[in-house]
Amino acid sequence: LSSSEIETFQPSNAGVVYPWSDYMQSVFGQPLKRVDAWVEPSVKTQGDIVITHYGLESGLIYKQGRSLRQLIQQSQPLVMYLDLLPDQSIQQLVQKLQPSKKQSTANIWRKAGLDTAKSSLLREFVNKALWSDPEQLAQQIKHLKIELQGFRPIEEAISCAGGVKEQALTQDLQLKSHPSVFCCGEMLDWDAPTGGYLLTACFATGRAAGEGVHQYLSDLL
Repeated sequence: LSSSEIETFQPSNAGVVYPWSDYMQSVFGQPLKRVDAWVEPSVKTQGDIVITHYGLESGLIYKQGRSLRQLIQQSQPLVMYLDLLPDQSIQQLVQKLQPSKKQSTANIWRKAGLDTAKSSLLREFVNKALWSDPEQLAQQIKHLKIELQGFRPIEEAISCAGGVKEQALTQDLQLKSHPSVFCCGEMLDWDAPTGGYLLTACFATGRAAGEGVHQYLSDLL
């Protein structure tokens, strides 16, 4: 096939990379429970994220994969945002984060709803000068910016994006340039979130390609 018929394969449903400081080692393997994640505000999703030694991974990350790949294609910085406490408003957090001579910063944060994993993430990304500023800190909790370095290798991905382009195929998934070849599943340039969608689409396109083969052979007889 020519390069015009194929989109380069890329990791899909894969972890993302961030170079943590040594401070974060104690929370590797811990989850960020019930957070919102987004690249574009219109595609915001909620769930859990696992902090790994190489960055972040989970179904929630996978759902943002397409938006992150679009940033790469557009040569834009790979930026994702998190709302660590989506069930609380900024105003509620400002009240809970008020400094106190009787309580440590760690205790104030814990009472505000920040567990060890979330507190560690804030310490990693937020300038220490803002830790005692309730308004600024609340803004960071609700809109934490993470500049990622990329995806994990395609060998580790649950699935991949890229493959034979739609315009190279007929409606029967037959290659226009090679009529005796039919494509289905992950040979095609498409991707979907994991959790049954991948298998369903592979089965569906497999059936469509099979029917196309049957019709093609019938027409030869």
